[in-house]
Formats: sequence, structure tokens, C-alpha cells
Amino acid sequence: MTEREDDKKENWGPGPWQEEPDRVEWRSQGFVCLALRGPMGAWCGYVGLPPGHPLHGKSGWGTGGENDDDRVSELNAHGGITYAAECAGHICHVPAPGEPDHVWWLGFDCSHAGDYSPGLNARLSRSGIRPWKPYVEPPLTVDSWLDRDERYRRLDYVKDECEQLATQLAAVVAPTS
Repeated sequence: MTEREDDKKENWGPGPWQEEPDRVEWRSQGFVCLALRGPMGAWCGYVGLPPGHPLHGKSGWGTGGENDDDRVSELNAHGGITYAAECAGHICHVPAPGEPDHVWWLGFDCSHAGDYSPGLNARLSRSGIRPWKPYVEPPLTVDSWLDRDERYRRLDYVKDECEQLATQLAAVVAPTS
């Protein structure tokens, strides 16, 4: 099996990703939202900001540049905001009538420590870096975050995170001078 074949979902083994789509687009709080499966199998979530939104064109990377805005880094999303850019490639949308096609995407990914990425796991297993670790639905307990097992973040989880991010972004107002 080649690495490209490892990237194919059907070669990742059984799990909820086999029944999920790889892309979902919807609207929330007046923003376009997008959930995309990344190349290693983990979901990424994005909210598109129209021109005129106070954070359109902004990032929160702390570089001190003209596009840097602390309000982006203060947004609460899974693992923090890890993406800020305009439409490019597959991170884009089909504008609804009357909706701008030039949006600024703020996004997050579910490929952090503690997150289960089925494609990455398949690739690592194939390369012998670590033994195959099949996906097992973790028990949902109050203390489950304390164990070291990885969690696969399902589409519903990513959609909820996008909805919460959209709610936060709807509350952002332009700074007063």
C-alpha cells in the first residue's frame, strides 16, 4: 500500500468516519460555515466572515503586523484558531444569492494532541512507527479527559464548535475610538 492509498478513507479501518461525508457547508448566525475532513482524516471547521466584519482579513498570530488582532486569538474553538485566510482551494464556499463570495475564513482543526486522526494512524501503522491502534469508542465520563486515549472528533462535534465560533463572531463589534 502506498502513502497515497493510506490517505484514502476506505483504508483507515472501521470507524465513524466511514459513514460521514468529507465536506459539509451550512449557515449560522448569518455566516457561512464549513466542515472539511483534512488529509489525515481529522475534521477542520471554518466560519467565513464577510467584508465589513471587524475581523475580516485579521489573524491572531501575535506577529504585530497590520493583520494581527488579539480578538482572533481570544476566540474559543477546539485547539484555538489555526487558520485565517481568504477563499483558496477547497477552503471556499458556494455563495448563496446575495451572499459575498469574498469571505475571510477563521478555522480550527481537530488534529491536536489527544485527537484521533484515522488517516494518520493508518499511515503510522503502515510505516511501523507505532502499532496499529484501532478506533474504539471512548467511554464518556467526567474524568475521560484525564486519560491519554485519543478521541475522534465526529462531524456533529465540529458543527457544534463552528456554531459556537459563529456565535462569538456575531458578537464582535468594531472597536470604538
